[in-house]
Amino acid sequence: MKMKIEKLLVISLLSLTIFSCSKEDDIIDLPVTPPDPEEPVTPPDPKPIYLSINPVIAGIEPVSRGIITSFTDNDRIGLFLTAGELGTNYQDNPEAANVPAMYQQGSWKVEKDLELSEEGTAFAYYPYSDKVLDGTAIPLEIETQTDYLYATPSVVDEKNPIAQVGMKHALSLISVRIRKNDYQHAGRLTKIEVLDVQAEGALNISSGEVTKSGAAITYAVNRDLVLDDEDLVKTQMIMLPTVIEEAPGNIRFQITVDDKYYIWDVPKSHNWEAGKEYTYTLNLSKTPEELPDLELDVDYWTKYGKDDNIQIEDHTQPGSAYYRVVDVEMGAHPYGRTVVQGESYIFTGVVNDRKNGFKGRVKYSLWQGDRMVEQFPSYYFESYYYNTVEIPCFITSRPGTYKLKMLLKAEGSNTWILPSERYSEERDWMITVQADNSMPSLRSMNVESFKANGGLIQSVKLNIPFNMEFTITNRAAVTLKGEIKAVWHRTFNGDFFNESGNDGNTWADEIGRMAIDIPSTTDVYKGKLPCTISTYRANVKKWVPSVSFYYRAEGSNTWLLMRSDSDSELQRWKGVDEDKIIGGSNDYPEKWWGVLGGINYQYLELED
Repeated sequence: MKMKIEKLLVISLLSLTIFSCSKEDDIIDLPVTPPDPEEPVTPPDPKPIYLSINPVIAGIEPVSRGIITSFTDNDRIGLFLTAGELGTNYQDNPEAANVPAMYQQGSWKVEKDLELSEEGTAFAYYPYSDKVLDGTAIPLEIETQTDYLYATPSVVDEKNPIAQVGMKHALSLISVRIRKNDYQHAGRLTKIEVLDVQAEGALNISSGEVTKSGAAITYAVNRDLVLDDEDLVKTQMIMLPTVIEEAPGNIRFQITVDDKYYIWDVPKSHNWEAGKEYTYTLNLSKTPEELPDLELDVDYWTKYGKDDNIQIEDHTQPGSAYYRVVDVEMGAHPYGRTVVQGESYIFTGVVNDRKNGFKGRVKYSLWQGDRMVEQFPSYYFESYYYNTVEIPCFITSRPGTYKLKMLLKAEGSNTWILPSERYSEERDWMITVQADNSMPSLRSMNVESFKANGGLIQSVKLNIPFNMEFTITNRAAVTLKGEIKAVWHRTFNGDFFNESGNDGNTWADEIGRMAIDIPSTTDVYKGKLPCTISTYRANVKKWVPSVSFYYRAEGSNTWLLMRSDSDSELQRWKGVDEDKIIGGSNDYPEKWWGVLGGINYQYLELED
């Protein structure tokens, strides 16, 4: 106080001196002594600045229903205010870890006062749980179908106290829709299951990385709707991000329609990424009451599609134009590997689209080294994500070992491409063509009262007899005298399932046997084989077991697999390359075409 007064006095005296120098004769009034200054007022302490939050939810690709797109009243987010990284509490304050914030009437309220006096970094997750202790290991599970979110880190301080956090989806959204096609029954969908998926994990909210844990389970969604191709209904399921090839189980979809099971493998090359939706459109197989018995036009199929003058480009190596656009892979061989010269065989492969859909034509071919030995007719198809392509082909190649290759031609192009097979092993594509033989063949085989359908899983009871209906064809016109037996098996010897899939749980149980005596003049023989499963085998869901028939001629000790007779099925395909679409199309469902006959196997499991 004294210092301020002295300063005022000095100023007054200086003024006085200046005035005196300028006007010597004038009378000058001295300045009035200034009043005492007011007592200074002590300013109030600044109000503390507390952390607040403004979360924004990122969309999912593509935009979809069934996920969180905005917050509602009483939603709670968990916050970690750190010194920069998770595990370092802001100003060493343990109260800064896992702080809840609640949404009410359009705004957020952090439920603890966290005063900001220096820079910090905020991390966030949804939904809040008071059981969370570590932001690098937020517990996750899929049973409750919770849409877990995490935030990009936000730097805050006393000048910028609002944490602007962008909330991202931590899990994947899997959508399934089912096309009925010309399925001739009610089409009542009652359940969709995803088999062999991991159900638990932990989320690191600083990176979004999900670490899966625990055993694989079957996740099921109960439905009650009648399939309608004019109104394809999605069933959506939130799943942990998964690289299918690295999954511990064989991930697949199983649907229940009209109390029957259908199953589809998810290709090993697929990758379910966080924050993205993957839509699978599954096609029911047509099940007509009776397929026509057509005589194979051997002259036509020996020539048709065999001598196409085609130009082929190799796109099997990284850097080639189509390497990351489309690829192919080989899965199981449900029909077995018995390929005979002068007969038809149903080749099976998977086309994976890596961009925005692949439309064009596909043809199978047999190769020895770099030389194409035989090619087969091409058919139009469309692949959105993936398409399993089954095509019957007439084999004219001489007996020997060949590599099966799939050739693709994009719509509008004149050049065929040899796509990458990087998700299959070389041995999966190897085919051995045999000479013509006198073995009986199967045109169809199924549990009694059910139609033959390769993709259908039938159920029977332990120790309860049932019949397997079958249709045998005698293409060699020889006497067939001996025995046939039904074997319920889960084997990985390369004939059915690839050797690389062997998990050690294998069996080959004989479940029925009968004698046959078919004269050489009989072309087609229909019968029933009594069967009973007497050894319990758990329903593994991974590589579902199937029933195959074997024949042993009288006087022989060797049992041989009864191969598929798909000659009539091949004849049914005559002319369909002009206006049909293999596997169907979203835009033209009426043009669906696929394999219906030549079934020589049946997926079978025990009822629970």
